[in-house]
Amino acid sequence: MHILVSSRNNYEMLEGFFLKKNDFPSKNIINVDAGSTEQNLSYGKKICDREGITFLKTQQTGLQSVVKETIQHIRRENNSKWLLYLHTDAYLLPNTYNRLVHVLDNKFFAQFGLIGFNTIFWPHTIKLNQINPNDFYFGLMGKSLLSNNNLSVYGPHTIKNASIKKSWNNLVAVEAVMDIGILINIDYFDKFIFTSESFPFVCAFDDIAMQFLNKNIFNVTLPDFYCVHDPWIKKEYNMPVSSPKELRKKFNRKFYNDDLKYVDEWKNKWKFDRQYKNLLKKPIVNNGLLKNIYTHISNLSRLSSVHLDNDVKNYYNNNLIGKFIEHSNLMPFHIFSEYEQFTKKYI
Repeated sequence: MHILVSSRNNYEMLEGFFLKKNDFPSKNIINVDAGSTEQNLSYGKKICDREGITFLKTQQTGLQSVVKETIQHIRRENNSKWLLYLHTDAYLLPNTYNRLVHVLDNKFFAQFGLIGFNTIFWPHTIKLNQINPNDFYFGLMGKSLLSNNNLSVYGPHTIKNASIKKSWNNLVAVEAVMDIGILINIDYFDKFIFTSESFPFVCAFDDIAMQFLNKNIFNVTLPDFYCVHDPWIKKEYNMPVSSPKELRKKFNRKFYNDDLKYVDEWKNKWKFDRQYKNLLKKPIVNNGLLKNIYTHISNLSRLSSVHLDNDVKNYYNNNLIGKFIEHSNLMPFHIFSEYEQFTKKYI
């Protein structure tokens, strides 16, 4: 299993955070430079040479194209079945890589397109030091792009019922996995995914997830493998923590990827507005009293429910997209109970 980390003018963080927090074998890491300045490019090459990491400069810089070109490189070297993509400001818990290699070493998982992790991301979840990694904690389990449940994310800030949370302690089907850390089925990506530069970064994996669903291929989340997202670490490297819209205000748009053209492309391609659930009332998260008061006030003008129109439902009535649109509760859409045999065997 190879690891893909895509870098763009952030090599100090790659060196000081990513490589120190993750215990991946260096020979399996592929660093793809997606448009750094010449100075940063040279610095990145030196780091990779020193650490024994493969350094690639792709022809295109959109995230989907980066994945495609990385897979083409892997195909020339060996027969890996899975590619692990991980943000530079994220990490997996110690020994996760070895556990994943063991658990995925069977034909059962070959049926899935994307496999996601139980993601820890404060303030949407509690902090990692408050979690017992040997017990199930209901973190961010996936994105609700389609389901008629008035959620945008399946997580502890949106689902409060303890019994429902417990039901997520399984290998569960989701519309789209959390895109901080993702396992990509290399064979299925080659066979079913059409890449586009119209999704440079934001929603690039959501689009891939939709393409798999459109082919009746499930995307799932592993409940007992944690991925930690720590964007606040960027402050230590003088990098923006906030969204692409904020990047546009403070930074040269060519320095960090802040291209928002995916909005129109998504609507043209999938027949609905990717942002339609942004109209919902915002959940309260763990970020302090003043911000919670602001959220309460803001919610007065937000909607309690939204839904996709009948034209969209009818368009997708014969595949998993349509079935997810009909899903209207907070329980997992589908549970793959077979997963238990693999956790008992290897963990």
